[in-house]
Amino acid sequence: MKKILDLFFSPTEVFKQLDEKPDWLLPVVITLIIILIFSMLTLPKVLLPERSKRIMSMQNLTPEQKDKILSSLTGIRPFITTPLSIIIFTFIIILLKAGLFFLIFLIFGAKTLFKKTLAVVSYSFLVGIPETIIKSSLMLVKKTTRVFTSLALFFPNLGFKSPAFTFLSRIDIFTIWNLILISLGFAVIYRIKKGKSFSIVFGFWVLWLLVQLGIAFILPKNIYFS
Repeated sequence: MKKILDLFFSPTEVFKQLDEKPDWLLPVVITLIIILIFSMLTLPKVLLPERSKRIMSMQNLTPEQKDKILSSLTGIRPFITTPLSIIIFTFIIILLKAGLFFLIFLIFGAKTLFKKTLAVVSYSFLVGIPETIIKSSLMLVKKTTRVFTSLALFFPNLGFKSPAFTFLSRIDIFTIWNLILISLGFAVIYRIKKGKSFSIVFGFWVLWLLVQLGIAFILPKNIYFS
C-alpha cells in the first residue's frame, strides 16, 4: 500500500522499486474499486437517464426498437453489465497499452521485461482515482456526463460532435498526468534519459491524437464521438 500512496508524491522512487520487484495487479484492483463505486452512484442518477434520452432522440429507430432497448436499461441488468464491462475493458486496455509501449520502445532499441512495462502502466493507472472522484462528483452535481477537465472546457461553444471538440477533449489534465508518470517510469525501467522517454511517449500520444482527428473529419458526425 505504501507504494500506491508514494506514487502520488515520489513516483520515481516507486518506479525504482518496480524495476527491482515489479508487480501490477494491486493498483489496478484498487483503482477499479473506486471506479466501480462511483459508477454505481452515477448510473441511476446520470448515466441511465442520459442513455434513455439519447435512445429516444434517435430518428432511425422505430418505437418498438426504442422500447426494446429501453427495457434493457431497467431493473438490475445495467447494474450487472456495467461493472462487468468496466472490469473487462480496463484489463484489456492496460494489457494492450503495456504491450504497445513494450513494442514501441523495442523498436527504439530499449529493452526490459514486459512485466516491468506492465507494472509502470498499472501504477500510472492510479491517476484514475482522483479523475473518477472529480468527474463523477461533477456529473452528480450537473446531472450530465458532459463534464470536462480538458482543453474543451475553455471552448464551450464548440459542438460536441465537431472534430475540434473531439481533439481538445482528448487533451485532458489526467491524461497528461498519466503520460508523465509513464514517461518517468519508462526512463527508470528502460534505463534511458528522461528526455528520450518523454519524447517517445508523448510523441506517439500526439500521433494518436492526429489519427483520431483525422477519423473525426472522415466519419459522419452522427457516428463519431456521439
